[in-house]
Amino acid sequence: MKQHISVIFEDNHLLVLNKPPRLATMGTAEDEPSLVRWAKDYIGNKYNKPGNVYIGVVSRLDSMTSGLIVLARTSKAAARLNQQFHDNTVQKFYLAALAQAPTVPHIKHNREPAAGGNLRLGSETKVTSDPSAGTSDAHSVVGANRTDGATDRSDGLAIDWDGQWEDWIWKDDSKHRMFAAVPERNFRQPSHSKLGQLRWKLLGHNSDAAVVLVRLKSGRKHQIRVQFSSRGLPVLGDRKYESDRGFPDGIALHAWMLGFVHPVSKESLSFQIPPPASWNSLGGLRSAVTIGAAPSRTGALVGAFNQRGDQRVGLDEILGQLRT
Repeated sequence: MKQHISVIFEDNHLLVLNKPPRLATMGTAEDEPSLVRWAKDYIGNKYNKPGNVYIGVVSRLDSMTSGLIVLARTSKAAARLNQQFHDNTVQKFYLAALAQAPTVPHIKHNREPAAGGNLRLGSETKVTSDPSAGTSDAHSVVGANRTDGATDRSDGLAIDWDGQWEDWIWKDDSKHRMFAAVPERNFRQPSHSKLGQLRWKLLGHNSDAAVVLVRLKSGRKHQIRVQFSSRGLPVLGDRKYESDRGFPDGIALHAWMLGFVHPVSKESLSFQIPPPASWNSLGGLRSAVTIGAAPSRTGALVGAFNQRGDQRVGLDEILGQLRT
């Protein structure tokens, strides 16, 4: 297998891996690589285990996305990790590079969107429709932009986010992609849609691109990709979701930090991993996502441009209270 996969953490119950882009987590044909197939070979060869090695998939990363993912080595660990993901107690932070910066309403209130954008920020809209009741009428509010710079204090966090988005997300099988009903558009979302929630913070931007930190509060398929794209802000390189710009390898979406409770020892674990070399194509903005030379479990420092784009500040100042 040509892709470089690194083991970040390993014990008798877990594997935490750094997945490269262009590699599916699972579900490929027998003659095609996948992360699960690699993990089975790795465990089998390292510990001389004959036969089929158990690897439990408790979450997935899109094939074009890079970064951290946890796999279970026992059914007990898989069941307990699945419960954490189901309960939304797992901390999932991503870095995404976009063609332009989202509006930051608590810096410039009621700012008009950039040309070609679809943002309408500056006020808070409540979610009032419930897809379980059937298709909403054309004027129902089907998502929400929460743009008051709210501080997230759940799970020990204290980060001043620039925006929070809540949209109903669903899959259109005929088009082989996901869709999101956002407040800016009067979508009629189908009854099988599910609520997707995320928060984002602008780390840096210039005339060519912007880098945002994203925290997922739910785990819908292609969630970050579709929620940003639905507002005219596709992830760089993401042709499926309307990006008209390429990216050197995969798309500019990286699972940067992963935190959860060990399913057996009950220790709180947290991991960070820098983006792959393809992010060097961002030029100066690459410094907004530099996380040292090695993976970290202890809150490595990150350099970031401030809002003016002409100074570097420590992302540890933004994430300084990430762990309590």
